[in-house]
Amino acid sequence: MKSIIQLGIALMLIGMGCQSSEFDPDRFEREGGVVITMQVSVPDLLREYSGNSARPAFLDALEQARELTAQNDEDFLTNFYESALNEQPNVQLSQWFVSRDYQHLFSANATNEEVLTALKVEIKAAIDRSAKVLQARCNSFGVSAWVVPISKSRIELSVMGTTDLARLRKIVQVNAKLEFWETHDKYELAQWADEANTALRKTLSEERDDTIAAWFEGYDVLEDTGAEDVDQQLLHPWYALVSPPVLPTTNGGMEWESGGLIGRSLIKDTALVNSYIQQPALHQLFPARTTKLLWAAKPENGYLALYAIKVTSTDGRAPLDGSVIVDASVAVNNYSYAPEVVVNMNEEGTRLWHKLTMANVKQHIAVVVDDLVYMVPIVQEPISAGRTSISLGAGNQENMLLEAEDLANVLKSGTLPVPIRIVEEKIIGSE
Repeated sequence: MKSIIQLGIALMLIGMGCQSSEFDPDRFEREGGVVITMQVSVPDLLREYSGNSARPAFLDALEQARELTAQNDEDFLTNFYESALNEQPNVQLSQWFVSRDYQHLFSANATNEEVLTALKVEIKAAIDRSAKVLQARCNSFGVSAWVVPISKSRIELSVMGTTDLARLRKIVQVNAKLEFWETHDKYELAQWADEANTALRKTLSEERDDTIAAWFEGYDVLEDTGAEDVDQQLLHPWYALVSPPVLPTTNGGMEWESGGLIGRSLIKDTALVNSYIQQPALHQLFPARTTKLLWAAKPENGYLALYAIKVTSTDGRAPLDGSVIVDASVAVNNYSYAPEVVVNMNEEGTRLWHKLTMANVKQHIAVVVDDLVYMVPIVQEPISAGRTSISLGAGNQENMLLEAEDLANVLKSGTLPVPIRIVEEKIIGSE
């Protein structure tokens, strides 16, 4: 997923005015605009309601439902239930949807009909919330827009006065999930990097054949790392792609950087690094219950930083997220004079932010948007005020100002409760 900065959501059409009146098709036809139809990802909702179940029958039913939905006119939930029955004729859906966050929807002994009814209500609510978030985003960007759910899984957005589809796509498809995470200790990471290199070397040497050689050649790893042959790549497979973040010390030694940083990779090599991370050997080193590996939002000198985020909750959620944000605005940093986004939190957010910073004095906290790390500031002292800033890094001042405005507007509008994708676009010409 690309970062909000990289996406550059810059639909700053100030002065056009936002209309809260009912949709006027005649006026829309006269002034022109864009109509975008979006598909809400019901499969992602079902995964969430199931607590991200890894049950094979559940996953197979999801896949079958996708195929059926592409072939017939039924909604996804109906097709999912049919697929579930094909997988397990005596299936009890109440045993499939066991997320603790949704236990209030139905009892453990609920019938399949009761479960389906509850899921339909939740899916509709998610679609309605998505429509409200999209409307708020359009409002904050100053465009005349109307957002309407048009089916059990689709939303239609009509925007008057602009035909800039590229900018509109960026607005509607950004999730804007803001999170604050603790980071792993640098001494842990130095050890993990060595263990990752050893584990991968063993795995790749066991699988070594022409396919492995072709795999490396396809990524042009040899040229970029200076290794003389594939044997060298197999000897140091992790370090060949992930440069260790070491700094010189005053006594002439080397020390691992702090801030949860595992290393840095060339942008074009990140796909191969991601494939490494999926190797079973590395899953044991970076178990999902304790660690999230996330890339930086912006590259530096052609490299992206890879961070190890510490997961401390039993449900895998961040200690603090964007749900506590009541306002977001743009400010100029007093020292760097660079634009930044200032977020203000509600009472609950203020309490959690103070608790998080108090527990991490002299440690780093990662500020993450849509699973991309924007910054990892060090906590100098507990922060009792429910207010913090998000730095956008270096770059052109004018572009950074637009990026800061865009990020602030999207954060204010809220996070989309479910991923959406555009399925149809129409440009309506003006007379």
